[in-house]
Amino acid sequence: MIGGDTVHRGMSLGMLLGAIQPVDGSLRKGLVHHESIKADIKGFVDMALSGQGHLAV
Repeated sequence: MIGGDTVHRGMSLGMLLGAIQPVDGSLRKGLVHHESIKADIKGFVDMALSGQGHLAV
């Protein structure tokens, strides 16, 4: 399989680097649907931390 290993490593590294870097507010506000995206992320985190569903931590 070509690229499988590289793709998941790159994605994982990108997620980690993105998680530790502060995000400039102008980048978020530049997104047309930033409030909707923020609500979706909050809902995902709340569900994952609640212990419900297959994403329970």
